[in-house]
Amino acid sequence: MSFRKIAVLGAGNGGCAIAADLTLRGYEIRLFSRTESRLIPIAKRGGIELVENGATKFATPYFVSPHLPPVVNGVDLIIIAAPSVAHEYLAKNLADYLIDGQRILLTPGHTGGSLHFAKLLGSFGCRAEVMLCETVTLTYICRMPEPARVEVYRRTTNLRCAAFPGKHTHGLVKEIQEIFPNVIAADSVLETGLSNINAIMHPAGMLGNAGWIESTGGDFLYYREGITPSISAWIEEVDRERLEIVRLLGLKPVRFVDIFHQAGLTSEDARASGSIYRAIKESEPNKTIKS
Repeated sequence: MSFRKIAVLGAGNGGCAIAADLTLRGYEIRLFSRTESRLIPIAKRGGIELVENGATKFATPYFVSPHLPPVVNGVDLIIIAAPSVAHEYLAKNLADYLIDGQRILLTPGHTGGSLHFAKLLGSFGCRAEVMLCETVTLTYICRMPEPARVEVYRRTTNLRCAAFPGKHTHGLVKEIQEIFPNVIAADSVLETGLSNINAIMHPAGMLGNAGWIESTGGDFLYYREGITPSISAWIEEVDRERLEIVRLLGLKPVRFVDIFHQAGLTSEDARASGSIYRAIKESEPNKTIKS
């Protein structure tokens, strides 16, 4: 399938980066958020400002709405760029409007996202034959410093993607590569779910810095200042336990530092050192991101 009409569900960092980039590349993009206040600045400005590699461009999506049915009506691909807590709401409200042949991409899939989303669609009575897949993390390392403006620091490289059921992975990943050429096929959604960078790294960083986050309102460099040697040791323990689960499931164990490097998020020297602390400290795309 060749995608022309694409719905992007979620107007946060990732959703706005996707909507702006794909609009500029000629796709018909329909952007949805159930939080209307996220869309008002985009409507007022007439689009989204995209900043990447020192260049600023302006993208005007085809359609922007807080109402889901007209956003997904007749589209070829539905991209869900939203937290996992939004999956139930989206599945419930999509179930009656999906049609046979539509593709759904969860980016990111979080951990178990495709399994969860497929079960939810079934429980809400969806009968459409859709094809579902997920990526390990977002397609872009990006942040919105202000409404209707998104800064892209890096396009994620070697971004693993798998379909559920797995028999569709080869064909579906080939289709997704049309719009996201940095995507590569994973063996299964178990691999993508258990390679979730955010689930490995962020719990320790957020819990270990809870006091600092409260006192500063998050006004510090999360990766450069928040990930200390002790926080990194905590992440190491989480990763060690994850790798043991991966081995028990018969999957190929890949360390956090290797996943992080493959995604283009740290240096080769840092990867070779095996140090999570160094890998995060030397993450050029993440260096300006605050908590």
